[in-house]
Amino acid sequence: MKTRRPPLADLHAFEAAARHLSFTRAAAELGVTQGAVSQRIRRLEDTLGRSLFERLTRALALTADGKILAAAIGDGLGRIDDGLAAIDRQRTPPRGGATLTLSVAPGFAGRWLLPRLGRFRERHPDIEVRIEAEDRLANFGGDGVDLAIRCGLGAYPGLSSELLTPDSVFPVCNASVAERGLPPTQPEDLLGHVLLHDTRTEQDGGGCTWQDWFRSAGLRVQRLDGPRFSNAHLAIEAAVNGLGIVLARATLANDDLVEGRLVRPLRHAMPAPFSYYLVHSPKASAGAHLDAFVEWLRTEVAAFRSALCTPSLLSGAAH
Repeated sequence: MKTRRPPLADLHAFEAAARHLSFTRAAAELGVTQGAVSQRIRRLEDTLGRSLFERLTRALALTADGKILAAAIGDGLGRIDDGLAAIDRQRTPPRGGATLTLSVAPGFAGRWLLPRLGRFRERHPDIEVRIEAEDRLANFGGDGVDLAIRCGLGAYPGLSSELLTPDSVFPVCNASVAERGLPPTQPEDLLGHVLLHDTRTEQDGGGCTWQDWFRSAGLRVQRLDGPRFSNAHLAIEAAVNGLGIVLARATLANDDLVEGRLVRPLRHAMPAPFSYYLVHSPKASAGAHLDAFVEWLRTEVAAFRSALCTPSLLSGAAH
């Protein structure tokens, strides 16, 4: 007797939650409420008579059954994506040189990738790189994405991932901002300044909010006021323009520190739980253009890591 297949909406919700290990991020991707995702997964667990997630204090983890189902759904979606991609290739045969489509978050695209992409173009003028800069995660098939750079824990069911670079977070600002009034010398001094917020970071469960940073410095603070921006690129650009102090990833703020557009008012940095990963489907079609881009990206990341800016601190900032 065949096992009754659960509703596809429930399986879709589970796949997204398993990939993100977050009901909140799954809901954002699917365009529904967190409650709807939770309800669908609870219904799926009732249908199967199995628990698929371990509900931890501040995180989710897949159970053994959850891992099996996530892998099966990921494999099935991968096969569907491969079929859609094959149909798309037959409908729109490539012209001229090769094309590579890269999915990447707006912050990483704007503050790290784009300033370096010209070097790839100079080395490989025959390869056209298309950047999909959005927070929505690629499905590597129907949307035509070849590679993605994601910020997370590196565990993406059904996909292959390679660590590009770990990260840390610390406050940065325009030098003129930190020098207004009383320049900060301790973390608590920042509470007297305008703090800028990246709402994406506040929602992704990555543990890199202002509250997390203050906690790592030994302070407990409640909700903090201040201007809020939809992504890290805008929040850092606001800091460059003197609107306040932003908590930034070293990867995204380093070029601005090197070129003097930003400074670090305090020394204290917090390791970021999420790191940057290069992600692709294990069934992705191999090609010289993909190999060339991956090799170039690894070289750029290695050079970046070896030349990370030492703390650009204001005089007297020591914590």
